[in-house]
Amino acid sequence: TATSPTTTAPRTTATSPTTTAPRTTATSPTTTAPRTTATSPTTTAPRAKTALPTTKVVTPSTSGAAMPVGNLPGWKQIFSEDFTTPLPLGSFPGPYASKWQSYDGFPDTFGVARYDQRIISVHDGALDVYLHTKNGQPLSAAPVPLVNGKWGGQVYGRYSVRMKADSMESFKPAFLLWPDTDNWKDGEIDFPEGPFDSSPYAVNHLVGSPSANAYLAKSKVAYTDWHTYTINWTPDRLSFYIDGELLGSTTSSIPTKAMHWVLQMESDGDIPAPSTAGHVLIDWATIYSYVP
Repeated sequence: TATSPTTTAPRTTATSPTTTAPRTTATSPTTTAPRTTATSPTTTAPRAKTALPTTKVVTPSTSGAAMPVGNLPGWKQIFSEDFTTPLPLGSFPGPYASKWQSYDGFPDTFGVARYDQRIISVHDGALDVYLHTKNGQPLSAAPVPLVNGKWGGQVYGRYSVRMKADSMESFKPAFLLWPDTDNWKDGEIDFPEGPFDSSPYAVNHLVGSPSANAYLAKSKVAYTDWHTYTINWTPDRLSFYIDGELLGSTTSSIPTKAMHWVLQMESDGDIPAPSTAGHVLIDWATIYSYVP
């Protein structure tokens, strides 16, 4: 895959799942993807809620929860970013070029917003994505972490991000694991996803028929508060955590191809009102490789 993407951003929403989500307080997400006929996926009941393993931390945090530094049981830390170097609007990636890129200069999944890395800045220890409309064009961004300075992903891993956002209609995050093959049928894992004026949910798309969901887990939290969102992807299970608490897990339709992480923000398919604007703040992000 080239160092700067030239293809349309990955699809990030799908038809309502055929399984019951472990936490069900929000309405099912809407989608524009065609409905695909597939056998109903099976899931196992979520494990009991347990805190994630703790590890050494070395710096204070903008959000009140410091970035974890070092390996965890079963996981080797291969990427970390605490956003300590200020960066003005219009200059991304600047000093972060060896560790970050962003989608830039093409439409989002729905063809509504346009990716523009000039709306990214860093201040007060956090990356800031300023979602808004300029000259009639809604603007979004999708920062991509580069492990060892390279574009591309891995098979299995752990991905954590500490973030909050203003409540905004018609804009949403879809922080996703996307196949290095750029073939949607190889899988897609999204968390957090869902409009910024709602509550985030986690989705695992059905491998082979990705317009259907293999798994959906809905949360009750608000984007307007700081939270840590974590994906654990192993050979036999996908697990989703918020602030160390298990949101849900599944053993159904686990991707087996290499995938890379994209912190994608975009429209939700509707055109944002010209006055709609807000900030998405990311305090830190970490990636781990799976160590059986």
